[in-house]
Amino acid sequence: MTKQEVILNINAVKSEWNLNTKNTHFSNVVEYKNEKGWWFNIPFDKFQNDLYMVLNDLDTHRYTLITVLASSIPNPQNVFRNKNESMADIFIPKNSEMIFTDTQYNGSSYTFTTYYKYYYKKHEAFKYWLISSNPERYDSIQAFKNLSEVDWGNASNNHINIDDIVYIYIGKPLQKIVIKAVVIKSDFGESELLNNDKKYINENELRLCEKYFRLKLIKFIDNDLLTIDKLHKNGINGNIQGKRTVDGTALAYILKYDGSQIKDERAISFEEINADFEKEIVSAKYMSHGREERLAKASKQPEEVQVISRAFKRNADVVVAVLERANGFCERCECKAPFTRKKDNTPYLEVHHKIQLAEGGEDSIENAIAVCPNCHRELHFGV
Repeated sequence: MTKQEVILNINAVKSEWNLNTKNTHFSNVVEYKNEKGWWFNIPFDKFQNDLYMVLNDLDTHRYTLITVLASSIPNPQNVFRNKNESMADIFIPKNSEMIFTDTQYNGSSYTFTTYYKYYYKKHEAFKYWLISSNPERYDSIQAFKNLSEVDWGNASNNHINIDDIVYIYIGKPLQKIVIKAVVIKSDFGESELLNNDKKYINENELRLCEKYFRLKLIKFIDNDLLTIDKLHKNGINGNIQGKRTVDGTALAYILKYDGSQIKDERAISFEEINADFEKEIVSAKYMSHGREERLAKASKQPEEVQVISRAFKRNADVVVAVLERANGFCERCECKAPFTRKKDNTPYLEVHHKIQLAEGGEDSIENAIAVCPNCHRELHFGV
């Protein structure tokens, strides 16, 4: 599963959590120093709100979701290894007696075992279904309003599996999608029926099926953009009868107007791009086998992504005052500025905040020093 698929799957089953691309941190299994596990780089400020960590395992078709509630780790910079002085650098080994424990050096071996975890085993890629309901035969709306679980006949023996998502289209006079539910049991016979919904069935229309599946309500939908006319214009063809899978344009449209669409799906931060790239570099060092083949197959044109950035509006007077104080010499190594700025012929130095602004540091002369580029990189990336 991809990050987007995981978010859609969990929101469908656990809609109260409201996962999105910004509060969800995703890692496939990577190899680091001959050990396999999940690697996360999470900005410290993300711990102020609910955040979710997805530990995805492509080999076993499983993922684990760890829910970290807002401020449950109040000072993450004192708990985890610092990455670029702005984010937690976390590595959770896959095969270890220290289950769900960060083992990064300079960290505090923080364990996530006490946090709520949601496990998911993928039977196959879960599907979305559009199922019609004739209100003259069955009062679906009242059934789902009053029952925690509803059994549904599968007369055509479709391959409907646990965790599949079902949209129920109500026929005339409504003629629109009204119910979103998840399959919690599938492929069972008449002997296992709950038989809790008889008062919602028109007995004159009662038809027994060989197989059934069980649904649990996710939510009711009241949106006139999901009527039959709108659906026909957005990928749904013909009369809506029986059961059909939904994907492509039609699924994207339904997800958009049932409130489940992932927003800013491709918008990520510079920090996330750099953190992911560094993880890939480390992994590539330990995966020398097959490198030539990967290079031969790789595209020479890099993928372009939309980037979002969080920045601080700094005080220009602080920058000027600090540079004047330095008088052309690095305030760390005391060497002369390495070159002259092209635009104004002044010594090239960079202003560095001793306590980073992202960590609550002041934008003041006292909290800033002028440094050469080499010292600046060492302050951010050196040991």
